[in-house]
Amino acid sequence: MFLPMSNFHDKKWIPHGKFLVDNHRQERLIGNTNCTIEVFGFDDPFPVLSNGYALISGSNSHDVVTVADGVDNALRDHQERCPYGCSFRNDSIKVEVGKVAQKSGKFYKGYDEY
Repeated sequence: MFLPMSNFHDKKWIPHGKFLVDNHRQERLIGNTNCTIEVFGFDDPFPVLSNGYALISGSNSHDVVTVADGVDNALRDHQERCPYGCSFRNDSIKVEVGKVAQKSGKFYKGYDEY
C-alpha cells in the first residue's frame, strides 16, 4: 500500500511511514500472525526510485488482510496528526490498498498485483 506523502518546499514529495519499522509498532501490528511488514521509498541506503510503500506478506491471506488493515489505520492516524499535512497523493492510491494477491504460496497486500 502506498504511504502518505508531504510536499517539501514545493520541490520533493517525502513519504511518511518510516515509523512502521519501529520494533514496538511492528510487534503490535503483526501480533501473533506470521506476517512481515516492509517499508520502501526512503533515501537510505539507496536513492528513492518509487513512491513510498509498505508491503505486508504472510502465509495466510486472512492474517495479511488483518495486518494490512492495522497498517492502514496507523497511517490514517498519523495523517490526521501530521504537522506537515501529509496525504495520499490521489484517490486511486487508496483504492489500491484493498488488493491481495498470492504468489509462491505467500499472500501479499501492497500496491502491486502479481
